Amino acid sequence: MDGIIFVVFGAQFELMAIKTIAYSRRFTNLPFHILTDLKEILPGWKDIPNITFQVFDPIHNRQIKTTMIDHSPFDRTLYIDCDAIIAKPDVEGIIKLLDDHDILLVQYGTYTQNMPMMNDYKITFRKNVIKYPINIYYGAFIGFNKTEKSKLFFNEWNKAWITAGTPREMPALACAAQNTTDLKIKIIQCKHSQHSPNETESLFAWHTNTNAIIQHEYSSGWWKKYHPEVGFNR
Repeated sequence: MDGIIFVVFGAQFELMAIKTIAYSRRFTNLPFHILTDLKEILPGWKDIPNITFQVFDPIHNRQIKTTMIDHSPFDRTLYIDCDAIIAKPDVEGIIKLLDDHDILLVQYGTYTQNMPMMNDYKITFRKNVIKYPINIYYGAFIGFNKTEKSKLFFNEWNKAWITAGTPREMPALACAAQNTTDLKIKIIQCKHSQHSPNETESLFAWHTNTNAIIQHEYSSGWWKKYHPEVGFNR
């Protein structure tokens, strides 16, 4: 069975998650599974069909994210950040990209040893003793099959995140992708651009690309401009 999971930790993100996930429901009938620490949920969740919840005791949300293969009830899973939306039909077609692959990742660049990079990346790469060059990926959108290699990948991701001192999880994601041998990765490319001339235009966008099926952006101003019907502020 295929499905989509979201991690919703912290009451301050619940209303936003209800609105983005309800909006996403317009474009797919795939089951949604919510990993959360919320013991009591707002009534708005009841308006979203085909949705289930798995509640955890207080724990770091990134501990759950870096081990989500253990918590997904699906054979093939898409993980989407709860401040992203499915904006168009055919997310099912994205899942099909996992055929004959263990993991689906969105690559947005490659770091060489002497490139400037954020401290989280510097610290994580140093503590995990990676090799340069290293490919880097978005953590907002990940697909995976439940295979032995995928399990090893998530083990590496969690281990690298803990080794680095539990900062942001994206640097550790790069470590895991590099360190899991024989991992079959389906890579889609993405650039920090409004009009990236590649296949990601129709799949995933980080910035203001209204062509993408899955759109992710932190700016409430962007949401107001392009998706006023979602109707939330951060």
